[in-house]
Amino acid sequence: MEDTFTVDEHALGGKNCTFVGVFDGHGGDEASTFLKYNLHATFVETCGHDCADVSRALFKGFQKCERELLRNSQDGGWLGGSTAICSLICGEKLFVANVGDSRAVLSSNGFVIPLSIDHKPSNDEEKARIESSGGRVVHVFGTW
Repeated sequence: MEDTFTVDEHALGGKNCTFVGVFDGHGGDEASTFLKYNLHATFVETCGHDCADVSRALFKGFQKCERELLRNSQDGGWLGGSTAICSLICGEKLFVANVGDSRAVLSSNGFVIPLSIDHKPSNDEEKARIESSGGRVVHVFGTW
């Protein structure tokens, strides 16, 4: 089992905010364990305790953790990676961020509402994002 999670009911220093993250490790548990212990802390560091722009702080937190993960994987010989789905619940507001194909849904009055979009190269928007960043997407032996 390479999956991990984290929950912090006092995500922004005593405010009514809860941070939840679920990490699906691939090829080992190093990356998912790293995210369990670092993504939330990086988000809080980016956001501070009076976060005016949660979306930006989540984005920056993911970026910083990715750089650290890549550095650790090169230094430590990690071969795997991880998807991530995180939510920050502040009072009546819900923020969701994801990387990879982990997904969040909300159940409301018997209806399921998707809160995230999978980052898969079979998705045209994701393929365009990868290619515009200098990457290449190939389909080999029936898989992307």
